Amino acid sequence: MIKCNCNISRYSLMPMTDPIKWVEWDDQKAWKRGLGYDVFMYYSTFGPENPIIVKFAIKFYKHDLIIKEVFVGLKEYHVFRASEHVKLISEYVEERRVSGDQFPNILDAHNEWSYNFKIEVLDDKVNWSTDRDNIYVYHKVKVKIRFGLFSGKKNINLERKVNIENIYKNPE
Repeated sequence: MIKCNCNISRYSLMPMTDPIKWVEWDDQKAWKRGLGYDVFMYYSTFGPENPIIVKFAIKFYKHDLIIKEVFVGLKEYHVFRASEHVKLISEYVEERRVSGDQFPNILDAHNEWSYNFKIEVLDDKVNWSTDRDNIYVYHKVKVKIRFGLFSGKKNINLERKVNIENIYKNPE
């Protein structure tokens, strides 16, 4: 086995906004499921000066609906290629969770809850997105709403490929 470390410093400018939005708020699917959601991110490129902020809102249409957990995470994938061999490694580098048993206490008068999940992109935890002949590193932001085991509802799994770059830091 050959193992090597290669540090390459490359900087990117602050990205332009590139909104990402998933919405099923006040429509037939939301009413049938008993839950509406609105998930939004301003950017698709993140880095040390541009943390991942996921604006998250849910609305309960059925008062007896049980949510087990709300999860937001950044998953990193490494694909290594050598000759005809390919190896994939993936792991969550950061994640945020809200337990479902907290919802009865945090819902507002309209049975809604909103929160801004923030994931800092730290140099020592995350590798930059890279696409080379033998090494491919990419990332996905994953948002999951998990229902109780016997709720009869299908979990909501949202994901989007994003770029993680070394954002240029303005000297102040």
